Amino acid sequence: MLIDAPALDVRVREVVDALATQPQRAWTVVELARSVGLSPSRLRVLFLEAFGIAPHEYLKKQRMLAAERLLTSSHLRVKEIMSLVGFADSSHFTRDFKALFGSCPTRYRRLMTSRTPHAK
Repeated sequence: MLIDAPALDVRVREVVDALATQPQRAWTVVELARSVGLSPSRLRVLFLEAFGIAPHEYLKKQRMLAAERLLTSSHLRVKEIMSLVGFADSSHFTRDFKALFGSCPTRYRRLMTSRTPHAK
């Protein structure tokens, strides 16, 4: 699980766990809500209360964070990472990544790996 919030509604926690275990899946809010016995609007309200963002925004952010970890800890190609975290369109992936991290994935990797001392 990506968060640790004891007061978090158990249904929201279940959704967060599902999103964390299968970030590449094409989740819909309807599907997520139904899986925990909520209406989509109620799930949205609970997410807004817990995180300040809607479920689909939460998923996108978690996908971007997973992509960032893979960029800095693996030698996978950007297209492979994009696919692993659930993006099918490279322009959307690049735009969303740049919006969150300030540069495109390839440049971000180059910047971050140049800051990391290499083991001898």
